[in-house]
Amino acid sequence: MRTDCKHFESRTYNTGDTVRSCKLGLAPDAPWRCPADCPKFERRSMDVGWTHGTLVTGAAPAA
Repeated sequence: MRTDCKHFESRTYNTGDTVRSCKLGLAPDAPWRCPADCPKFERRSMDVGWTHGTLVTGAAPAA
């Protein structure tokens, strides 16, 4: 997959399995490979780089 494409999507499940695919479903060998000359390719303008936190909160600070 072209990970620099705006339409690239990646999801990791609790089991550790990762799925990478085209959001538009245009990869002929989906979800594994994009065509080299895909007419809908758009370079990703930014990458968010999410960092996931935890739902557990620490102790409240002393007042």
